[in-house]
Amino acid sequence: MDAAERHISKTIRTFVAVKVKPDKAAEELLAEIRKALRDEAIVWNRTANFHVTLLFIGDTSPEQIAPVQQALNRIAMQAKPFGFSVSGLGVFRTIHRPRVLWLGVNSSFELANLKRLTDEELFPVLKLDSREMFKPHLTIGRMRKIDDLQNLSELIGKYAGTQFLRVKVEEILFYQSITTPEGPIYQVLSAHPLK
Repeated sequence: MDAAERHISKTIRTFVAVKVKPDKAAEELLAEIRKALRDEAIVWNRTANFHVTLLFIGDTSPEQIAPVQQALNRIAMQAKPFGFSVSGLGVFRTIHRPRVLWLGVNSSFELANLKRLTDEELFPVLKLDSREMFKPHLTIGRMRKIDDLQNLSELIGKYAGTQFLRVKVEEILFYQSITTPEGPIYQVLSAHPLK
């Protein structure tokens, strides 16, 4: 193994996010959706993994971790706790070729501002340069194959105006994503309380 391979093997996959904890009412609505789609090939996300990603970093070297955490501390000092609502059901790609099933996040000024601060602080630290449009969402499942697109379409229509929950954001989390055969495990590397 050469030096480059040793360096790559030490990297971890990371991202920055805010945690979403569904309450009992949201859990019941999610159970209804899972039941309605029980015959489809969907890998459902565990509710313990629910989050809204502010920045997916990807491969992160040990040397980058402390600077990222310092930047997150600076971000947390500039933001106050706030809330946002989660409502509506949708898919990424298209209804004819769905791949991701999500709940909509109603982006508030505060959430958009937190995303802006995250980009401004972390892009120089990580030497990133391309920004994607911020589409806040809560991934609830990844679709391998959908046989009944009509059922899926009707389900999206049924939950279009449904509010699933209100989320209170009090901290930014720096996560490591660990891939396992049972699905990803998200380990919190550090928490940064908003001031």
